[in-house]
Amino acid sequence: MAIDPTRNVVAFKIEIEDGDTAVMTAEAPTTAPDGVRQAWDSLASLGTLQPGDIKALFADWEPTKADAEFLATTFPHAEVSYNFARPRDGRWDVAFEAARQQMEQQRDRVDAEQADGEKGELLPVLWSPTDILGALPHWTVVPDHLYLAMAWVAPTPRGTIGMHHTTHHTLTELPDLTPEDMLEIAMDNVRDRLQVEVEESALGRLLTLHRAGSIAAGAVALSDFHQRMSEIVESDRLLVGLPCQDHILVTAADSPLALDLRDAVANAHAQNELAPTLLHYDQTGLTIAQ
Repeated sequence: MAIDPTRNVVAFKIEIEDGDTAVMTAEAPTTAPDGVRQAWDSLASLGTLQPGDIKALFADWEPTKADAEFLATTFPHAEVSYNFARPRDGRWDVAFEAARQQMEQQRDRVDAEQADGEKGELLPVLWSPTDILGALPHWTVVPDHLYLAMAWVAPTPRGTIGMHHTTHHTLTELPDLTPEDMLEIAMDNVRDRLQVEVEESALGRLLTLHRAGSIAAGAVALSDFHQRMSEIVESDRLLVGLPCQDHILVTAADSPLALDLRDAVANAHAQNELAPTLLHYDQTGLTIAQ
């Protein structure tokens, strides 16, 4: 984590849908009289956000008088908080040093948590088209329909699966890793502990891919996914169902079980990132199934 108290990092909390939220960050010089406005302008220039999308805002440094007025006018209903007070005596050297020490302590705590595995695994996450993808490193799986990004994934105390999405800003804190390096790690992780359950009947074979206590849908982007699944169902033409992030359903495209798979996807509920999706997968690649 980069330590630079002379830069004011501002986090904007947005509601995606169904009450779930995401965070987008930008930064500006700490001593700038309009640093929060600058941070907002840099995000707004992406064309993906409107002021009404912002539910809360957190800045490293207390807003200036000008920024406080900007916040009250632009985000009248957003909760605003900050970490460090601006020095009333103007001694920024002292304020920066105190902030630096606190930031270093926080970094050490985060590093310790990551070492203990509390941050979770870096995993691939599938997305349907959305403006939010502009803030995330992502790759195309099916043009105009399906994309691959990354998130740190871990169980929550409530027993659900929590995801902290990897943004372009996140990568600035990991200067030794490129997005492709991180994606390679994520794909290796999703392969690990990937379970394939085979339900066999007179109608054919229906496969369910999952990872205990985690997500698995991103495994559809593994380079050997088609080969492995084709060998199991004994067909080069696959029907692949993505009802949610948790698991993947696979059967032969011409199997009588294809109807059951289609029903499972049709009856699934849309999630924040991924709409239930049905795919054909053959040796030419993935396409949307009609």
